[in-house]
Amino acid sequence: MFRLSFWVISVCICLSLLAGCDLTQPPATLMKQPKLSEQNQEILHAVKKNMPKDASLLEAAHSPFREKVNLIHLDNEKDPEVIFFMARLFSRFILPY
Repeated sequence: MFRLSFWVISVCICLSLLAGCDLTQPPATLMKQPKLSEQNQEILHAVKKNMPKDASLLEAAHSPFREKVNLIHLDNEKDPEVIFFMARLFSRFILPY
């Protein structure tokens, strides 16, 4: 019985080491944001610069465009329009305690 449990524990330890899992790092450190192209970075910077300070970008829930900032041709002109959704936080209204 002892010998069987020793082998089971040894196999589990070997499999966890071979799997490449690191138990010391939280999972959030393994996730990285995707890199934006230079054009998308400029568009996002321009949108955030013109937004109110207490606003944040939202994803549209019932839209075929699932990004926070979308480039869409609304009228058949040369350049697309930038469409985004935002929500304002109520940081200006401080409630007394």
